[in-house]
Amino acid sequence: MELTKTNENDCITISISEKLTVYDVVSLHHELLSTFETAHQVTVDLKNATDCDSAALQLLIAAKNKAVKQNITFTISNPSEQIKAFAGKIGFVWENLNYQPALC
Repeated sequence: MELTKTNENDCITISISEKLTVYDVVSLHHELLSTFETAHQVTVDLKNATDCDSAALQLLIAAKNKAVKQNITFTISNPSEQIKAFAGKIGFVWENLNYQPALC
């Protein structure tokens, strides 16, 4: 996994390239935790991710749940058709992975 992080006006994007697998979960987990400490909007961009496994998907769901508790807008963008198909095979629905808090 190759990871880049950009910050524009407190909106942080974590872009992932190559495969996202169990071997990458610990480093991505640490990156997400540190990002949640300062950001109000986080996007994980999978545009350049070629593949992922169930451990990576579980981490993204855990990140979404943490974002909900912290009232952080959390979005997973640009998953490839291959990643969405794999997610569907193991029971994940991409539309359920994005969280945006209600605006008052």
